Amino acid sequence: MEGLIKEICTPRERREAVCDLLHFKHNPQRIYMLYYNITDPFPSDHIHNYIENDENIKGYDLEKIFSRLTTKKDLKNKIVLITRRDVLKDDKSKKTLEFLFDRGVVIWYNSRVHAKTILMQKKDNHVLYVTSSNLTHKGTNKKHELGAILSSTEKFSATQQYINSILNNKAETKPEEGDFYV
Repeated sequence: MEGLIKEICTPRERREAVCDLLHFKHNPQRIYMLYYNITDPFPSDHIHNYIENDENIKGYDLEKIFSRLTTKKDLKNKIVLITRRDVLKDDKSKKTLEFLFDRGVVIWYNSRVHAKTILMQKKDNHVLYVTSSNLTHKGTNKKHELGAILSSTEKFSATQQYINSILNNKAETKPEEGDFYV
């Protein structure tokens, strides 16, 4: 399928889009995430059933999703998150980033990042989720946000070039080295 897969409007659609995109059943080769702010948007006190017949994920729980994703050997160090270092001022964000880092997610900081997107590279196609919402509880559950999921057998070359330009800008983009208290 090429082009627009789905428009994302409601909170439920946002939660489902993130969970479905990050679900390891898709066999991604690499995942890039750019988010201005990230905390677990699906805290345990707000768990909803995801797909009732799905044996792998019971609820919208980013922790479970990343735990499963990062245990796949072929995805080790192939999940890349670009975010802002100032999010570490928030304890929830710091805890989330530390959790992701400890599980092999490669984290980069760039103070100019304001994008909210997930690019999943797969062997046979690429999937791009572009949204106005942060990956936070309010962004995925409470606020009025929009998004879209796009798919193509061609690479999203402009998006990939943009991500690479951020990662290659060593003056602005710094890697996380495990020191979450700086």
